[in-house]
Amino acid sequence: MRLTRKINERTKRVKNFTNWQKASVDAIYRGLLEYEAKNLCLGELADVDKRKRWISRNFYPFGLRENHPYKVWLDELNMAERFMRLGLPVRVYPYYRENSRIP
Repeated sequence: MRLTRKINERTKRVKNFTNWQKASVDAIYRGLLEYEAKNLCLGELADVDKRKRWISRNFYPFGLRENHPYKVWLDELNMAERFMRLGLPVRVYPYYRENSRIP
């Protein structure tokens, strides 16, 4: 009982994603899918650092790389890097990101 109560109290305090975070997560997810498809077609192995650089170069959604949107993008890229190092299938990234929110 107590464990359930603590979990319920914790989930109430978790903040929703901001619009910047939502856009970043969506762009990173599209980038992960496209990079994985490209590597499957070419028969190459996916390197985490190369994948992260490629996504950052091709899928940044906010125009200029400055101020708050860029900081949010970098935070989300770091979360994506942790996800990539786990070796989970790309299709579970949105669920992983949703459940790894910081309160």
